[in-house]
Amino acid sequence: ANPTFGFTPLGLSSDAN
Repeated sequence: ANPTFGFTPLGLSSDAN
């Protein structure tokens, strides 16, 4: 759950957030 996006792309929890 760490996409390239710093925010949640599809509502998934992002580690980069």
